[in-house]
Amino acid sequence: MRLALWLVLPFIQASCVPMWIKAKQYSGDGTLRTCSTILAQGYAIDFPPFDPGQPYTAVYRISHVPQVSRAARFCMNFHLKINPTDEEETRLTPVIRVRITDRHGRVQSVDLSPTVVSPTVPLSPSVGGWGSSSPDLFGIYGPDANLHFTRGETYSISVAYRPGSVPIPAKQAYFGIEDCAFY
Repeated sequence: MRLALWLVLPFIQASCVPMWIKAKQYSGDGTLRTCSTILAQGYAIDFPPFDPGQPYTAVYRISHVPQVSRAARFCMNFHLKINPTDEEETRLTPVIRVRITDRHGRVQSVDLSPTVVSPTVPLSPSVGGWGSSSPDLFGIYGPDANLHFTRGETYSISVAYRPGSVPIPAKQAYFGIEDCAFY
């Protein structure tokens, strides 16, 4: 038993403990949670909820985002009691624009609008919480997981959401950055 613990302990220290240290350095408008596994580090940042039936604009500020080996993705998550059909997904008309700028003015833009990038970016089940699926949590994700955050950098994230004629059928939605470890 001790031998097994000594064999596993370096992997635990290498992947989980440093993420806790990195997570403590984060500051910003969103709530950071870790979603690491024994094999890889991961995090997610959740921003405050809003009513997806109404237009919404916000500017979030984040700094000292944890560094992991993958690119992060920006998303809009929401809870639904039932799974939408493919037809319902294609009828949704929200327009979502995201602009991420570092303190030097460099821009990373993300387009989450289902009407623009569908069917490449359909509504898809997301993962809720650390390593467990939540069947009622859905998300709209950008076509690429291409967000790279520089160590120690401060970012400004501008979001603009318009519900359109067929908005997301949820009471609340929230934007987030996901870079969870799933393996």
